[in-house]
Amino acid sequence: MTKAPSLMVIAGEVSGDMHAGALIRELKNRLPDLDVWGIGGDALEAEGVRIVYPVREM
Repeated sequence: MTKAPSLMVIAGEVSGDMHAGALIRELKNRLPDLDVWGIGGDALEAEGVRIVYPVREM
C-alpha cells in the first residue's frame, strides 16, 4: 500500500488564495487522495485544504 500524496500550499493574499483554490480543485480531480494543507483563506478552505494558519491572521 502506498501513502497518499501530500502537498503544502501557501497563499498570502486574496488573489493567490483564489488561484490556488482553482489549482487544488483541478489537482484533486486528477488525484482524489491528495492531502493538501497549508496557509490560506476561504477559497483554499472551500476546496478542502487543511488550513494550519489562516491568512487573515497575517
